[in-house]
Amino acid sequence: MTVIYIKDLIGRDILNRISARDILDAINNLDDTTITLNFEGVQFTTRSFMDEFYNIILFQKPSGKVVHIEAMSNDLAAMLEVVRKTQHNSVTKVAPQPYVTTKTIDDMKNLFAKLSI
Repeated sequence: MTVIYIKDLIGRDILNRISARDILDAINNLDDTTITLNFEGVQFTTRSFMDEFYNIILFQKPSGKVVHIEAMSNDLAAMLEVVRKTQHNSVTKVAPQPYVTTKTIDDMKNLFAKLSI
């Protein structure tokens, strides 16, 4: 098993989709079939990076490779989960409960006043 340290390969802040392709290239250039992507020290990624990362590495899966993820911060893992849920028609609809309608501006102001802390 080979470990790729994402911070060393890309940096602590990952800002674009191209970085996901760089990770894929690193995976494909290894002879090992089991690869662990270690996200320790990665502090920030854009949603566009995470979208590309999910699609080309986790969803499509590099040919003949098994990829594991480790040491991903809770924030990055949460973003990855959001991306996963919004891909490939697995949309989760969220609606406030109970659903409230207002008829006038005053009704709306009163509703917002109740929601304020």
